Amino acid sequence: MPLRDLLARFLSRRPGPPALGPSASVDAPVRAASMAQADLEAARRLADLRRAAAASPGEPGPALALGRALAELRADDELAGVMRELIRTARRQGRTDVELTACRFWHEQQGDNPEADLALAQALAATGDVAEAAAAFERHLSRHGPDLSALVALGAAREEMLRFEDAMAAYRQALSLVPDHPGVLIHAGLCARDLGRSAEARECLERAVALDASSPHAQFNAGLVRLDQGCLPDAAQAFAKARALRRGDPWQIAALDQHFAACRPDVNDPDWGCSRLKLMHDIEQFEHLRARGRLSPDFDPVIADYQRALEDPVLPEDPYAMVALDPARYPLLAATWKRPLHVTDPEPPPGALINPDLDWGAIEASYLDAQPNMVTIDGLLTPAALSAIRQWCLENTVWNDPKGGYLGAYLQDGFSSRLLLQTALELAARMPRVIGQRRLGMMWGYKYDSRYAGIGVHADVAAVNVNFWITPDEANLDPDSGGLVVHSHDAPSDWGFRRFNAGHEEIYRYLERVGSRAVRVPHRTNRALLFDSDLFHETDAFRFKPGYENRRINITMLFGAREP
Repeated sequence: MPLRDLLARFLSRRPGPPALGPSASVDAPVRAASMAQADLEAARRLADLRRAAAASPGEPGPALALGRALAELRADDELAGVMRELIRTARRQGRTDVELTACRFWHEQQGDNPEADLALAQALAATGDVAEAAAAFERHLSRHGPDLSALVALGAAREEMLRFEDAMAAYRQALSLVPDHPGVLIHAGLCARDLGRSAEARECLERAVALDASSPHAQFNAGLVRLDQGCLPDAAQAFAKARALRRGDPWQIAALDQHFAACRPDVNDPDWGCSRLKLMHDIEQFEHLRARGRLSPDFDPVIADYQRALEDPVLPEDPYAMVALDPARYPLLAATWKRPLHVTDPEPPPGALINPDLDWGAIEASYLDAQPNMVTIDGLLTPAALSAIRQWCLENTVWNDPKGGYLGAYLQDGFSSRLLLQTALELAARMPRVIGQRRLGMMWGYKYDSRYAGIGVHADVAAVNVNFWITPDEANLDPDSGGLVVHSHDAPSDWGFRRFNAGHEEIYRYLERVGSRAVRVPHRTNRALLFDSDLFHETDAFRFKPGYENRRINITMLFGAREP
């Protein structure tokens, strides 16, 4: 008997066989036994489905089969529980396709359930389909009334669609529900900043800091608006607070024992994940610092602990694969991992940091006249600025974000010295027509493995992208490569951040369909490439010499909001 029929029979099972009367058929006992057997078989099949789903958490097949059975039984509460668990596991594993499949199924079965309705909208947003996600959030709010999380998510989707005024309307409605919510104030402040309303942005973000001074996110974004207003020392201080809230204050090497005692990682925290690339980089950096007297001999046992970790059989041979090592085996590694062991904020060298001898008017004209908008600048920094920035990048222990074959250091996590911030401000001042009032939105540095193929094709959420290289030309084994490849077509305006940053195959198909051409700009030290951030771009293939000081380093600054 088919499962649907068995479950239907099970659903309508009777308390017992009917009593036999004078007119009862002689087959009644046989029919009653058959019904009881069907009920038992249905119960067993349902139990089998439950066991299969429990044995394969996160796998859509067993969970959806159980969900279908429960939907036929109208077991709404259990169905909701099964879907919640599948969605939760899929999100934890980053499997957006599974999340969307589960949410669509749940919504088909229980579309009037506010939780199922909201989950589908969130899954659509996770896939990068922001237009459909925004429509789903709007439907949810229309059906079920104001909801804080839905309003904030709707605002974020509208921002990705470049509908900033509509996004602000959603954030304001969210604030009408909870006026002192730090997270919503941060969203509203950043949206106001993108709209050019600096006073409103600062008010929202300073309120967020006042409400939650322990939030790194609030401190960082308050620093952005202080930088907008030219308050570089205040901005640097806010960025330093944001970093300290995540990593702690910069270490005093004389107090190593106290630092070691205070730091213990959570092995379940993704930030504890180790890779050969990160371990090898850190060993090289520590040795570089030891050779220059920045770290004392007391730090040598730490270096030895990192070297022992490289021999751990748990560590994959793949230099970019991440695992969680046992911190009990490597106590000094555990105590120092991603900590601000050597973080400085040196006074910028006197005079200009951006080269004043370049013809900036001609550079701006070249950018604005080019189709698409891009321009190459050689000799971007003064010699003193180039030397200072290079030394800072080699010495400061802020390279905390392993990303395949390179390490990232970000503005909100230590890549925020006054030297770097002043460079960004001077660059904006030199290019009033290209950058001008467009504010610095993000800044990072990437430091590469010499063997890595480079970052895949993507676009950035900004108006203008400034990318420059600081590694000496002598380190580059192929002077005709090692820079950037910029494609001549923009990311479509209805693509969300996830879609134009992760879907490499889809991007290449799109570029081929529209007949895009690629512009290759080779690596040169102190060369910058300015281009429209909406343009798809990727790291060119490269070959650099081995050795710490030969690692390819690029610095990226993003200015302004993405434009329609």
